[in-house]
Amino acid sequence: TAFDDLQVALGVAATCPGLEVWVADGDYQPTAGTDRSASFDIPSGTKLYGGFAGGESGLLDRDAEANQATLTGDLDGDQDEADNSFHVVTLDNVAAGTLVDGFTIAWGNADGGGDDAGGGGVRVDDGSPTLANLTIVSNDGTEGAGVFIDGGSAELLRSVVDGNSATIHAGGIRVEGGADVDIVNTRVTANSTDLANAAGIDVRASTV
Repeated sequence: TAFDDLQVALGVAATCPGLEVWVADGDYQPTAGTDRSASFDIPSGTKLYGGFAGGESGLLDRDAEANQATLTGDLDGDQDEADNSFHVVTLDNVAAGTLVDGFTIAWGNADGGGDDAGGGGVRVDDGSPTLANLTIVSNDGTEGAGVFIDGGSAELLRSVVDGNSATIHAGGIRVEGGADVDIVNTRVTANSTDLANAAGIDVRASTV
């Protein structure tokens, strides 16, 4: 009875607030096509957990290190960022309790205009999501290539933000728009920016 398409599962979750979605190991793309605007848009209240083998009966049974679930914006599998998704994961004004936990998030490329200029890996627009036990790696963008948070009160817990690259601000994490963000037990390493503008974390008119 398992879903074979994560987007279909998220569509069901959108109609059932508070639903847990368990994701088995493997690589997951937000579309089978070439639409760069495709993203894993997490419904408010959903708890999305990665790291399962498929036979577990409870959360404590999962082993996310052994069963790596990767959300990837590399739509054609060639690791050429020019045609990758603008945002791999999107959380738009979601309620507290919305959770993304236990994934590698990679190969987004937020190099577009407007909202598509930040958050190649994860883009948070307002709301109060929790991001936990994530490895956010090899994403690109104009700013906040790994994680872009605009407003709200997000949490980033026990995660790694590594090897992301921006052309202007913050290869790792960009926080703006009056956001109040908690970053706890998170390693931000080896991120880069083409300009001298905070390669790791860039906070503007916000609190971290």
